[in-house]
Amino acid sequence: MAGLNLTQQSSGHHPAATHISKRGQPAVRCALYQAAVVAMAKDAGWRAWYQRLVQRAESPLSRKAALIAVACKLLRVAWACARQQTPYDAQRFAQASGVAG
Repeated sequence: MAGLNLTQQSSGHHPAATHISKRGQPAVRCALYQAAVVAMAKDAGWRAWYQRLVQRAESPLSRKAALIAVACKLLRVAWACARQQTPYDAQRFAQASGVAG
C-alpha cells in the first residue's frame, strides 16, 4: 500500500508506538499525501471523515496521522474504482464511510 500500512516493532515487555512502514515508493507516498491535503481542503465528505478521525472520543488521531489515514483511504478508493472500472462517487463514499457529504 505504498508504504502507508502501520507497523509496530515491540520486543517482550517493551511495546512500541505504531508508525507507517515506508516500504513503498516515496514519490507515491508524497503524491498520496498531497492528494489527501487537497481532498480534505476541497471536498466536504473527506473533510468530515478527517474531522471524525481527529475528534473521536476514543483514541483520536493527531492531525498528521489523520492526514495519513485519509491518504491511505484515498488509495483504497482509487484502487476500488480502477478495479471495478467505475468513476468515483462522492455519495457512495459518504454512505460507506458513515459521514454526511
